[in-house]
Amino acid sequence: RMISYLSRLNYDYDNRYYIAGSYRRDGSSRLAPESRWGDFWSVSGMWHLSSEPFMEAVKPVLNDVKIRASYGVNGNQPGAFYGYMGLYSYGQNYMGAAGSYESAQANPGLKWEKNYSTNLALEFGLFNRRVYGSLEYYYKKAVDLLGKKEVSLVSGFPSVSVNWASMKNTGWEFALNTVNIDLQDFRWTSNLNFGYNKNEILDVYSTPTYGSMTNAQRTDYASAAIVGKPINGLWSYRYAGLNEDGRAQFYDAEDEKVLKGMNDVEGLVYSGTTMPKIQGGFTNTFEYRNLALSVLLVGNFGNAVRCSWRSVR
Repeated sequence: RMISYLSRLNYDYDNRYYIAGSYRRDGSSRLAPESRWGDFWSVSGMWHLSSEPFMEAVKPVLNDVKIRASYGVNGNQPGAFYGYMGLYSYGQNYMGAAGSYESAQANPGLKWEKNYSTNLALEFGLFNRRVYGSLEYYYKKAVDLLGKKEVSLVSGFPSVSVNWASMKNTGWEFALNTVNIDLQDFRWTSNLNFGYNKNEILDVYSTPTYGSMTNAQRTDYASAAIVGKPINGLWSYRYAGLNEDGRAQFYDAEDEKVLKGMNDVEGLVYSGTTMPKIQGGFTNTFEYRNLALSVLLVGNFGNAVRCSWRSVR
């Protein structure tokens, strides 16, 4: 069950200055009583420069200019309804008698995942908004990320729900829209967008494993996170060539050549991130009366790709 209390305040002065603030307090039954409540809030402001008297001289060209800024925190609750509780289920009968078993491991320390976000942006419009766009910078810090952590099978479980890490994302986003031709029966518009993102793990409360670190299609990020590297970081075995029998060799953590037994993360080398650092797109849309044609080009850059040897012919 979820209970929330919400409040919001907005203020606009003379179509030039905007201030907004919000606050919410959420309580979730998916967390232990001592961690059940979370406080989340945000503040934002906008300065409409084009409404200022000193902008009158450039208004025929620079029609619209805005500067925006915001800071706030929001939260995520666990996906499991009873993630903090130890559960027992029935159905494991023994010698014809009804039996129960422990189906979930308790973690009363489970907390809200919190995301702190800072945004700064510039919006502009030129030539009666025939050209308009935006440039935005963001800094986002996520604390107490929710996920699964691998545990010893002696416990009877392969993993348990935990707050396993903290990380940050910093980046830039740019968008430019143009109206190239605008006639009675024909219209041509273009959109160019570009984004750069850098992700970094700040703190980890779990132990990495070589299986997850070398798996490009991993779903268990808690077992592949290294402080100072991206959450989508990819590691590789250090190839040492072929031996006299033509078998592949690898360097282990002691820089010795081995044929197998590469189960030490210290013997791995960082190969990059599977998440693109740069993403962009360019769209052209042509409209003639009731017909429309769009041409889209997209690109991703700066990421590592790993192909399975089974797919290579």
